Amino acid sequence: MLYKILNKFVEKKIAKIRPIAVKFLNDNMDEYSKKGSLERLEVDAQYSRLITYFADDQKRRHMINRNYINFLHAIVYLYSTSGSAIILGQLTAPAEIYHVINSVKKSFDETIRVFNIK
Repeated sequence: MLYKILNKFVEKKIAKIRPIAVKFLNDNMDEYSKKGSLERLEVDAQYSRLITYFADDQKRRHMINRNYINFLHAIVYLYSTSGSAIILGQLTAPAEIYHVINSVKKSFDETIRVFNIK
């Protein structure tokens, strides 16, 4: 019951932040950062698959939601602080931002592999 309430709260935050992060990633498809943006958009697709797969397991769903909200905050921070020079902002971003992005990607990859989610 507790996780169901927490999931509703976190999913409302995700609903507000997700469109902004996806817009940043879609707008950043130049030749220098296309690979990074595509990998980060893949995390978005993985999130959808994981949430669908764990629809009845509220505890795992909450862990996935928490990871994803951290990922979204990192993406929004990375792209919003870079201003007009996206590549410059990516080069000067704190290492913690990339750590969050990479660890969530790795976590989602591992979960999909372990549970053989298609």
